[in-house]
Amino acid sequence: MERGSPPSETSLSSSSTKTKGLYLQWDSLRLVDGVLCRRFEDNYGRRERMQTVLPRAFVPDILHQFHDQPGSGGHLGYNKTIQKIRAKYFWVGLCQEVKLYVPLVMLSLRVAPHTTTGVSPAMMMFGRDINVPATMARGSVPQQEAPRLPRSEYPTWLYHRLRDLQHTVRERADIASWRMKERYDLRARRPNYRPGDTVWFYNPRREIGRTSNLWI
Repeated sequence: MERGSPPSETSLSSSSTKTKGLYLQWDSLRLVDGVLCRRFEDNYGRRERMQTVLPRAFVPDILHQFHDQPGSGGHLGYNKTIQKIRAKYFWVGLCQEVKLYVPLVMLSLRVAPHTTTGVSPAMMMFGRDINVPATMARGSVPQQEAPRLPRSEYPTWLYHRLRDLQHTVRERADIASWRMKERYDLRARRPNYRPGDTVWFYNPRREIGRTSNLWI
């Protein structure tokens, strides 16, 4: 890139697929203060920005920062994650890696017990927890395994299992809601009004002949 001419095809024959994919972006590549960047335009060609070409070693950190961190506004979606990363960075295979990364984050969310319900979403949906590779590597024994029943008896067992889980989750959710309200009430203070205090009285009235939903 510093020489200003693209490498020959023979020199790229032994390169990786990622390097060859970067070679296809040659016309859009620029060197800015010694940093390799890529000129990027939106779909309408109206806005142009410079993206930093990210080394492969930093890709996992960028995916974690732009999707998992609380301050990143995590949304667990493909398009918004890709849009946020594209605003600053570029690497070959960005879209494919995001679409592989996001489901793994969703899987970890579905197998982890939630504080309010006390069980995982997988338990609420299937009546049992999902054995992820990390569980198998630790060698821990799954709890509350489904009994070995004939096929004709398993639907009945699963129905009662899910119904009991539903009642348990509702009770725990009610307890969590009550505790939250109790903590809020401890800090809540009612305003003390005295005769003669200036207050704002809000009393909206509808006008005849004008629809508030359609009037701008």
